[in-house]
Amino acid sequence: MATLDIEAARAESDPRYNGYAEAALGPWLGLLSPPNTVLLVRATLRQATHDFKDALDDLDRVILADPRNLQARLTRSIILQVQGEYADALKACLSLALLAEHLVTTTCLASVNSLQGQGLMSRAALQSALDGISPDESPQLRLWALTILAEIEARLGEPIAAEQHFRQALSLGLRDGYVLGAYADFLLDTGRPQEVQALLQDEVRIDPLLLRLALAEQRLGMPSLAKHISDLSERFAMSRLRSDTSHRREEARFVLHLLNQVPNALRLAEANWSVQREP
Repeated sequence: MATLDIEAARAESDPRYNGYAEAALGPWLGLLSPPNTVLLVRATLRQATHDFKDALDDLDRVILADPRNLQARLTRSIILQVQGEYADALKACLSLALLAEHLVTTTCLASVNSLQGQGLMSRAALQSALDGISPDESPQLRLWALTILAEIEARLGEPIAAEQHFRQALSLGLRDGYVLGAYADFLLDTGRPQEVQALLQDEVRIDPLLLRLALAEQRLGMPSLAKHISDLSERFAMSRLRSDTSHRREEARFVLHLLNQVPNALRLAEANWSVQREP
């Protein structure tokens, strides 16, 4: 049940599902030595709330007990990358080579290397790996690889290729809040707010997607913007009451672009940077 809740949290970008997962784990979390399966789920929950230090501690315990645990090693590599610890993230990706299929390792390596001045090489390696997979490859894995590839191409200034791969990711039909947000950002960056409005008009329940919708509405001068600014203000206030900082990056963008409060936006951005250092 906890795993299903975590999957729902990612698909919907809704942290409440993580709360449900934590509640389901309650009977085991008080143990001095919880089972590895519980430690892995707890690490994922801590990752979601940006408690990266404790998440890494849980993952290290899992790997110590089970060195071949692929999910623990992959999650560890992702957290290290988010923290900007690229050398350690690269080592974690390399540790997957004997455990995971080629596309998993290549996607992990491409994601890290593309942020260290090796974008062209990373793109070529990832495209080659995608070209070599079978039609029955896991849709979730394909979605991850296509999204990373599209983001690399966007950073390389190749919008046609990036759009092609974003659309391929979306065409898989999997519910994923991250890829919707990444594609919306791409459309905003390329001056296409009308397409963002069409893409996200029914996604107002999800805070990060509502932010992208409001940014598009601002550019389009739409009357619905005022309500969505009010909704976002209330939601970010509620997050602060819950001590939930997982959307602080989005709040910084909201405060800067929609409230025009530059010093406050800078404060939020700096606080976010102290925890996570993603592009």
